[in-house]
Amino acid sequence: MPDTTLDELAGVTLRTRDPDQRGIGLALLTRLATVLNLRLDDLVFTHEPAPRPARPARAGDDITLLALLAYYRGLATERVLAVLGWDPERLGAALATIGAHLAPTALRVAATDHRLTLTLRPGALPEPLRERFDAEQSLRHPLEPGTAVELLKLVHDKILAPFPDDGRFPGEEERPARGHTWTEDFLIRSRLAIDAEPQGGDPGTPAVQIHPDVMFALRLTGRPAAGPGS
Repeated sequence: MPDTTLDELAGVTLRTRDPDQRGIGLALLTRLATVLNLRLDDLVFTHEPAPRPARPARAGDDITLLALLAYYRGLATERVLAVLGWDPERLGAALATIGAHLAPTALRVAATDHRLTLTLRPGALPEPLRERFDAEQSLRHPLEPGTAVELLKLVHDKILAPFPDDGRFPGEEERPARGHTWTEDFLIRSRLAIDAEPQGGDPGTPAVQIHPDVMFALRLTGRPAAGPGS
């Protein structure tokens, strides 16, 4: 069954990553059981959780494993066992010790047969606070090429459309010709940018600047005053 079909039938996108690695809810389990024509018991492990390992973790195992998970942002369980040369019992002892260490903190290790991940404890980071930091953090990352292209199309076709094309930017004909890259030429031709006036040949001077019409259309500046050089 394709992922998209399962998403439509279950009414939820199962591929969305949950930052808190929370358990699945009963309502979604019921929908999945109906879609897959299974009994609810077939989707739920009803046995008691595995008991705490009989032997304690070896000295340093918990620190080593926690450092690996933090550095690599999670690892495949089989890879951990193979590279470290541990058996499942030794890994379980280290995980139990880590769980005890992290119990009073905002972190925990989500462990499955396939992957070990250092993640947030459910509810440790309130959603409104997470959203504020996500919004601020997103401004610090450059746009991916596909997103940048779509943004350029949006600005050019939807925002700048009401602005008449008056030809060259005032004063542009007085500036010496400068070489531009293909991307810079495209931005200038699309009226998203203008040729920046060189300042003493400083190599650090940008070759183009954002067009004043774009700044005004995005409400980042007031309407430029009429007149030469405006």
